[in-house]
Amino acid sequence: MRINHHYSPPTTCTSGVPQASVLGPLLFAIYTSPIAMITRSFQVCHQQYADDSQLFIALNPSDQSSGIANLTSSLHALRSWFYLNGMALNPDKSDAMLLGTCQRSRCYASVHSVDVAGCSVSLSDHIKILGITLDSHLSLDKHISSICKSAYYYIQSLCHIRSAITDDMAKSVASSLVCSRLDYAISLLYSTTQKMSIGYSASKTHLPESLPVTLSHKTHTHTHIWYT
Repeated sequence: MRINHHYSPPTTCTSGVPQASVLGPLLFAIYTSPIAMITRSFQVCHQQYADDSQLFIALNPSDQSSGIANLTSSLHALRSWFYLNGMALNPDKSDAMLLGTCQRSRCYASVHSVDVAGCSVSLSDHIKILGITLDSHLSLDKHISSICKSAYYYIQSLCHIRSAITDDMAKSVASSLVCSRLDYAISLLYSTTQKMSIGYSASKTHLPESLPVTLSHKTHTHTHIWYT
């Protein structure tokens, strides 16, 4: 590490990747690249972002046991690889979910949990991946509800301080705190069944496309705001 003309003493790194280094993300991706080969050897699909990994497998209703066995074997192999390379597979931070339609999910009523590092992880009805809340039927209803709740909180917070800040500042705050949450991964919401609506004060309102402009004009508690 260097600060101006001062250097920290060098040290040997025998495993892992130093944190806060410029090449850290790239080195970590290279360091953990064998994960993909391990999962592929068990016919399990794999997706990874930094230290967050997801494993996917398609289950056949007529032969559920073989798919679950492949997933379990893959997790055991990953646990051994993590252990040999100075990392750990943490069951407490692991989630499992069965994706499918309501009708198809009934075919897998006997599947209740997944074995992760010797611990049984129960199936969840929803999980959060990279800020997106996925439910077991991929309706995204929980994700939409989460967005509305978060946006409503920041709208009310902004209204409390609206009289103390300028119009330009109000626009900037609304854009960064509210509109950014609406725009994040918005393409996933295409063809969803639930409308994105927020109870704003005493009214049932929709968030506006022109939200920064609307909030900049010292709106009152019962103002209707629309989002198209």
